[in-house]
Formats: sequence, C-alpha cells, structure tokens
Amino acid sequence: LTILALIPVVYRVKKHLQVLAFLAVYLIMLMATNVDSLGSSLWQFVPWFFALGMVPEPMTSLASRRGQLLFGGLVALFSFIFTYIGPLSDFALPAGLLAANLMAAYLRTSKL
Repeated sequence: LTILALIPVVYRVKKHLQVLAFLAVYLIMLMATNVDSLGSSLWQFVPWFFALGMVPEPMTSLASRRGQLLFGGLVALFSFIFTYIGPLSDFALPAGLLAANLMAAYLRTSKL
C-alpha cells in the first residue's frame, strides 16, 4: 500500500525518469548476478520503497532529464558495488544513494 501511495508523488515531483533508470539498472544487474532468486527479489519491499521514496528526493537529485537518468543509474550501480564490499553490504542501497549524491555535485557543475 505504501508503494502505491508513492507512485503519484514521484510523478508530481517529476522524477519518474530517475526512478525508471534506477529500476532498470538495478533489475539488469540483479538478473546478471542472481538469476535463481530473481522472482523472489522482485517482490521484496525494500528496493521498491527505496526506488519510489528515497531516490526521487528532489533536494539532492538532479533536475534535467539526462541528469535524472544518470543519477538513477549511478545509484543502482553504486548500490551493487557496495553489495560486494563486506562492511557496506548490509547498507548497500543507502550507501549507493550517498555515493551518487556525492557525485551529483560534480554532475551539476558539468551541466547535465
């Protein structure tokens, strides 16, 4: 129910491209690394809540279309990298978002 309530919020703040980029990269990397449990991974609450509630936060994410696509993809990419780093594996999604937020300062200056 929470996930369904977040969908209109994502469209209202105009961050749907960012969410779609995150979900696309996340699912592609999930399929590439863990095909056996893909069905059960798709129904987990945390990645969906993270994609719809945390990634589109307007204060730290990028505003342009290209920036949104790049930011969403970077969050997913960093999250998967941190999944395989021992101490960060339990916090891979928030650590990926933090790393992408740190990269957002550079992306803003490069005028994406």
